[in-house]
Amino acid sequence: MTGRDILRLVRFPNTITAAADIVAGATVATWGLPSPEAWLLSASAAFLYAGAIALNDLHDLEQDRAGAPGRPLPSGSVSARAALVVAIFAFGVGLAPIAFLPRAAALVTLSLFATILAYTFLPKRFQRLRALLIAGCRAQNFLRGGVVSGAMGPVLLVASALQGAWTLLISLISELENPEAGRRRGSRLDLFLALVGAAAGMAGLFASGDRSPWFLGFASAGGIGLAIWVGDPLRRAAPGAGLAVRRAVFALPIWGALQVLSTGHWLAAALVASFYLAVLGSASCLRQRAA
Repeated sequence: MTGRDILRLVRFPNTITAAADIVAGATVATWGLPSPEAWLLSASAAFLYAGAIALNDLHDLEQDRAGAPGRPLPSGSVSARAALVVAIFAFGVGLAPIAFLPRAAALVTLSLFATILAYTFLPKRFQRLRALLIAGCRAQNFLRGGVVSGAMGPVLLVASALQGAWTLLISLISELENPEAGRRRGSRLDLFLALVGAAAGMAGLFASGDRSPWFLGFASAGGIGLAIWVGDPLRRAAPGAGLAVRRAVFALPIWGALQVLSTGHWLAAALVASFYLAVLGSASCLRQRAA
């Protein structure tokens, strides 16, 4: 077992998207650059995500032996015992900041952890509920960024809900992106994604204030463009290739950056978007082909 195997186990590129959520949430809530506390929480969010992935893979080990034999656990490159140690360690680091966080941020963090456990141990037959739980995890993580910055309002709540909505769409894409998914169903998905992309810009109405409406326009256009790119309406990729799911997960920092952009803060939006480059770079190094 190597360090590379551990990084593949926890889907390291995906953990970066969790860190980006905190930075985006802090920026949307304060209309400024993240505070030191937000950066600390951002780092711990990556560990919390890593622990969730390790625990979920451990729980799904028997199922993955047949469905995803190339993953670190079923392939034998990481032992079940090692995965458990990684999960415990990552959860410990991810939850450690609770001791220093404001009361509200600590409560949201505990709620997030409880949601992670509920998602992991809820039987697979409750697929719709599981999809809502994973969306709730992403929304709460985004919310923590604003709460730890001492700001709480409708802008942050709308942005957190949109981050959860994008995650819910990832679950939908995962169901539709298979060889049996027909063109008609795929077209509906493309339209749905585009509409939610427009909603990202609409969220800027709550935050635009005295900002130029151009910021709202850029955010709306960017959201629609991102949604169409993920949905792949031209079907350039073969069905079942998993490309749309991978794009949707990896593009979460871009989705967050568009919400930051709707507040009129170009520099902060660029900062959040830069996490996407880190996601792509680490995925390339680890040769992670799936989300």
